[in-house]
Amino acid sequence: MKITIEANSIDELRLILSELTNTRKSIPIETLFFQYQRTRNILIQEGIDCVEVLCKKTPMDILKTPNSGQKTLEDIRQALAKKGLFLLGDSTSP
Repeated sequence: MKITIEANSIDELRLILSELTNTRKSIPIETLFFQYQRTRNILIQEGIDCVEVLCKKTPMDILKTPNSGQKTLEDIRQALAKKGLFLLGDSTSP
């Protein structure tokens, strides 16, 4: 995916990027559709309560999380892909 942003100044670009970041921050984890309730429970137990925090996790971070495995990782990848997002280190949506 490629995104082009046009701005007339550095300040305008910073404002646009800030707004994009703040939008992602405000999306609670509950808005993602997970196939398994267990995935949501694992994330909440780990204190991952918003999409921004989840997107900063790597696949290895997810796999190291207690009670998670490949099934949890794939569930997270699919839920993020529906929003056009992905985990840190995943170069494209699954």
